[in-house]
Amino acid sequence: MKNLGNIHIIVGMTGTGKTTHVKSLIKSLDINKVLIYDTNREYLLENNLPDFIDFLQMLINARNKVVIIEDATIFLKKRGYTAEIEKSMVQRRHTSNYIFLLFHSINKIPSYIIELANIITIFKTGDKIDNVIKLDNEIILNTFIEVNQHPDKYFYKTIILKD
Repeated sequence: MKNLGNIHIIVGMTGTGKTTHVKSLIKSLDINKVLIYDTNREYLLENNLPDFIDFLQMLINARNKVVIIEDATIFLKKRGYTAEIEKSMVQRRHTSNYIFLLFHSINKIPSYIIELANIITIFKTGDKIDNVIKLDNEIILNTFIEVNQHPDKYFYKTIILKD
């Protein structure tokens, strides 16, 4: 996590190790440096999930934070807040925020997020290859095929999309 200002997509089916992977990456960080929106309550130390609007405001104001958005599909579908969400993603380099976006399906990742992302970690997904081909990204397609053909349920691969 030395390079703040990145968007790191992590995608995989439930039970393939996405959350465990992210937890291992952030375990040495000061909890005050981590901002988490977790609809599944897999990271939260408390039972209450922040209100979406409160979290979005914290995200927009965040500086030098590691941001984890668990189940980003739900987060990004908040109608009426698209501009604020996009702004927080675009400004990550200026705010030095490292943003993890976790998805269950490649098919559910909006194209603008893939364009903004620096890194993608692919675990096994239930996507059909035709849906991945539609992305028109050979690196993602080849990695998807390699990961999904591997016999280990927890096998994943991380690729750098851009620096």
